[in-house]
Amino acid sequence: MSCSNDQLSQANTTRRRRKHFSFFKDIGIPGPMPSLFSGNLSELIEKGSRLSFEEWVKKYGDLVGFYNGAEPMLIVKDLELIKRIQIKDFSNFRGRGISSLMDICTDEFLEVLDSLHDQDEAFEIRQVFQKLSMDGKFNYDNVFSMQFLDQVITESLRFYPPVVGFVTRTCQHDYHYKDLKIPAGLSIVIPQYQLQHDPNLWSDPETFDPE
Repeated sequence: MSCSNDQLSQANTTRRRRKHFSFFKDIGIPGPMPSLFSGNLSELIEKGSRLSFEEWVKKYGDLVGFYNGAEPMLIVKDLELIKRIQIKDFSNFRGRGISSLMDICTDEFLEVLDSLHDQDEAFEIRQVFQKLSMDGKFNYDNVFSMQFLDQVITESLRFYPPVVGFVTRTCQHDYHYKDLKIPAGLSIVIPQYQLQHDPNLWSDPETFDPE
């Protein structure tokens, strides 16, 4: 009898987990097959989020459902939906975490300098740091007056997004977009890195080109 009870309990647990991990399938969102034990967490750990997201988006499209352990999460690369989440209907998608501007790393800055084929551009950047060494600080006049430096900063933010590779949002109330219903509580993942390196959005996205 004890064995039968254990088997029944195990069967019920398996049934519940199958139901839980069929969430995206039930609402028609494609995605990688989850494990009943850990969802898609093993693949995320093994490959990292950037490579995993890149492979999933290429395979399944601009809307991908995956499971961060037991938590269902929706990858959104659909530009119109992203605009709604980030701007138009932002009040329904509150942010998680705070993104801060990253300090320029040495390797990244060297890449910027290597990309400067025009000596006038290199001279302009050199002027900024010469002035900084004399003034001791950046100010509005010695930074924002330099157009090319602004271009370098803008391209740096595209090439090296100041986030961990993605932005997360939480749906506060049920939300409808075309034929899709996003239920309240679902976590949304916007794959920042994939957007910033998408050849459909940028010409030669893997080349650092401030101009």
